[in-house]
Amino acid sequence: YQRRVHGEILRPKGEKPVPKRNQWAYFRRQPYKGDLCQILEIDDSATLCTVRLLPRLDIQAMCEGIRPPKGKRPPKKLFSAEEVAQFNGHCTQTSTLQKFEGLTFDRRGYLLLDCKLMALTWQSVTPSLEEITGFQMGQPVSSKQLPSQKVELANGDQVIITAGREAGLKGSIVGSTKELLIIRPNAEYKLNTLLHYPKSSLKKFFAEGSHVKCVAGIHTGLTGMVVGVENDTCTVFSDVTREQVTVFMRDVAECTEISTAGVSSVGQWHLGDLVRIDKGNAGVILRIEKDQFICLSHDGMMRTVPIRDVHQNKDRASWVSDAIGAPCKRGDLVRVMSGDMAGKVAELKHTFRNSLFCRARDVLANNGLFVVRANMVQVLGGRKRT
Repeated sequence: YQRRVHGEILRPKGEKPVPKRNQWAYFRRQPYKGDLCQILEIDDSATLCTVRLLPRLDIQAMCEGIRPPKGKRPPKKLFSAEEVAQFNGHCTQTSTLQKFEGLTFDRRGYLLLDCKLMALTWQSVTPSLEEITGFQMGQPVSSKQLPSQKVELANGDQVIITAGREAGLKGSIVGSTKELLIIRPNAEYKLNTLLHYPKSSLKKFFAEGSHVKCVAGIHTGLTGMVVGVENDTCTVFSDVTREQVTVFMRDVAECTEISTAGVSSVGQWHLGDLVRIDKGNAGVILRIEKDQFICLSHDGMMRTVPIRDVHQNKDRASWVSDAIGAPCKRGDLVRVMSGDMAGKVAELKHTFRNSLFCRARDVLANNGLFVVRANMVQVLGGRKRT
């Protein structure tokens, strides 16, 4: 039950928390399952919300009244009134909104969608830099768009001052008072005085050549050298994989150790194993950390899972049906017929229910591993079952 007192909603104690405006979330159901969105508004009952996301629309099919193929999910892209006009469609525009076929878009082309809060996964969601950059469609990522997260600053950390008379000055933390941190400016400034600033006016900074460790995000545990710095991000060259990853500077800390992320097994588990993450989810182990696995879940999302919570997968179906009903099993070569990976030829590594874990040589992310639905692929040389 709920009561309204002096215009405010009073909710019973123990009720689940409510997301904040502009918080990031993921869709739980099709056609946007796994897609990143941003919560813009929440109603008083905390059951409905308005989100902003990249639309998946087949504009030509909608304009021509053609029913799109079942199971085919259009790629994500911004809505364009010019594209509608190319197919003789019609959309209405105001100074702030665009409307087409009953859907509402902002002026940049993002879809504004009303949905139930239970249709979203929003608690403890911290999208990676790659996801936010993709959501921005080429526009720079502002600090306001970064997922809220507590940043720890300690003695010895390199920081840059973001507000006040010394904004832009770099230095290191040498101590603290009750409310302020004490900063020693770097030698290049030739200042022989200590500065006192609140934590809110500081952010982490790393110069090229610094050796760091990722302490938060999907790359937690990775160590390497900073080879590039831009705005609030830095590019780290991994000690183990010899690959470059771009992360938020707030998610890394200076260190001297080299990660053990290159180990291939721990106990009974090995890299590439399909494991149970929880009762209804399974994933493939991509990286092994000290006490956790980095897994690619069957819904295509990255999950960090404590090793103690992982169980053996008992879903051992020998084969599943592809887009034409032909059986496909582990080791088969398949061609992706629709979705973001359309056209890719890959080897089927694991199956979980109707999700296929496939590996392609020309996919760089996740060591070439990606997830598709069984009805989105066709086995090479397969025949339709009769």
